[in-house]
Amino acid sequence: MSVNPSILQMTLALLTVKTSSQTVPHFPLYSTSKRPEYGVLSPTRRILEADTLILWIRSAKK
Repeated sequence: MSVNPSILQMTLALLTVKTSSQTVPHFPLYSTSKRPEYGVLSPTRRILEADTLILWIRSAKK
């Protein structure tokens, strides 16, 4: 089986990546994203909850 030289070169290049002196390390090296615990509220729901909170704060000040 013949391998296309450009694919071989690209594979070798990817495997031999060197970091630049200007590269900023990003830690942690693993993915930190996760699903929200309680789900994401729709924009309408967020607005309604924000309005409710504002009304509650105003009533508490009286």
